Amino acid sequence: IELAKVQAQGDIYTWFNADKAELKGVEYDVRKELPLGEWFGLDPRWNGFNVSMNVSYIDSKVTLLGSGETAADVPLTGGRQIAPLYSNERKMTGQSDWLGNVLVSYVDYDLGVTGSVLYNYTDERIILVGDNNAPDIIEEGRGVVDLLVKYEFPWRKYDFELEAKAGNIFDTGIEWTQGGLTYENWQPGINYSIGLRATF
Repeated sequence: IELAKVQAQGDIYTWFNADKAELKGVEYDVRKELPLGEWFGLDPRWNGFNVSMNVSYIDSKVTLLGSGETAADVPLTGGRQIAPLYSNERKMTGQSDWLGNVLVSYVDYDLGVTGSVLYNYTDERIILVGDNNAPDIIEEGRGVVDLLVKYEFPWRKYDFELEAKAGNIFDTGIEWTQGGLTYENWQPGINYSIGLRATF
């Protein structure tokens, strides 16, 4: 299933069945405890740190139309058709070559405290497809940092969990480009949330 512009309909898009696609890649995952208390002779509470890392490389390729086919051969409802393609072979829509994240977390079961810092990176990817007159629109690669803190505590025979989150704490912007030029950019802002969960 792939994305295409609808012929003579401006920025209206539709999904259609591509001829074929190929997806292959590798993934590397590392997890490590960080007993800082043991390493540096500190209080045992410093032994609650952990770090994990995940990196993926994905090579995607989609062939949109089969041999001898044209955009006019793709059936759409209402007598419409997809716009002529910018390229018949390209990367899959929305698929980045590189994905990665690093998570540093801390747990203290005695205090009921959990905290984490997550860095997540998404490489550039096709976000909207072009047509024969314009290249595909690319969302540039970006890294985002999120924070999470949890506190678990009992109260009157019930167990409570207080959770606070802050997403994209550095307000990393989103940029779309077309043919190497800025198509659109904006600041999504920092996302805050707080919640209380009770177990009865």
